[in-house]
Amino acid sequence: MVSAPMPRPGWYPRPDGAAGLRWWDGATWTSFEAPLPTPGWYPDLDQPSLLRWWDGDWTSRTRPHPDVPRDIWSRWFIILIVCWLVTLGTSLGLAVALASVHTGDQSWWVPSIPLLVELGLTLAVGAALGWRRRWDESLILGLSSVVVVVGAFMFGVATSSEPGADDAAGAGLVVIGVPLVTGIIAIVLLGAVIGAGGRRLRQTTGGLRNGASPAQH
Repeated sequence: MVSAPMPRPGWYPRPDGAAGLRWWDGATWTSFEAPLPTPGWYPDLDQPSLLRWWDGDWTSRTRPHPDVPRDIWSRWFIILIVCWLVTLGTSLGLAVALASVHTGDQSWWVPSIPLLVELGLTLAVGAALGWRRRWDESLILGLSSVVVVVGAFMFGVATSSEPGADDAAGAGLVVIGVPLVTGIIAIVLLGAVIGAGGRRLRQTTGGLRNGASPAQH
């Protein structure tokens, strides 16, 4: 029978059940003791870029350490922004395709459906970034929509054989493109504010507060 591995060295609740911590050296308990820290956020030794919540024991709650620089262009963010830009381009293409089919005076809402779905997704992504306090990523995500929107109008000009396509594309970019980009940026940031507000409300109702740093296990 294989025995379970010994816990790594660190501060743990006292084995006798008394209040306080005792140092475990990886093999046995030592005589070194420390008082229990107050509940709060403390640096995580395993991940220095994070703070971990202590409420009498280490929990799974973490958040970015404000004093540790982080890499904005992480792998997960690059994947997120590529996927989001693909969905934005797809929704624009569907809107144009539906607009070319539904040309009636009262058919404006049909081409709007893909854009409304995309804006809802944008709000959700912004809220997720705000929940994680990723303000820089939120702004980058919103500004990156300029590339797709301007690219869509340039693609229309390049593939159109109709006379005056350049003028129509320029007018469309001003009338439709600029408000669309502005709306996307505003919705991303609104979502981020909502997400950050929801996280703050959760922390407030949970009675979270800062304290002095304990010795980590």
